[in-house]
Amino acid sequence: MKKEAQKRIYSLNNSGMNEMENWLLDIKNLWNKRLDNLDKYVLKIKKEKFRDKK
Repeated sequence: MKKEAQKRIYSLNNSGMNEMENWLLDIKNLWNKRLDNLDKYVLKIKKEKFRDKK
């Protein structure tokens, strides 16, 4: 923090933001893979049910 007369000027440490961004990207990729796998599984089950009806 830097005081200028009656103003207080704050700044952020960017390194913490970069760490958080990297962590969020890892979590996003993890969930994208999980949801893609779930989608594949649901499609597989639907195909099996369709085949069983024939």
